[in-house]
Amino acid sequence: MKMQAQNKIIMVMESQILVLSFCTGFSSAVATET
Repeated sequence: MKMQAQNKIIMVMESQILVLSFCTGFSSAVATET
């Protein structure tokens, strides 16, 4: 049970990093286009 909770936290952190990198990549692409 404890391990499951840890895995969930890791999954949330990974998805946050993915969203963060996507947002930065998207904003930089928009900045270069304009």
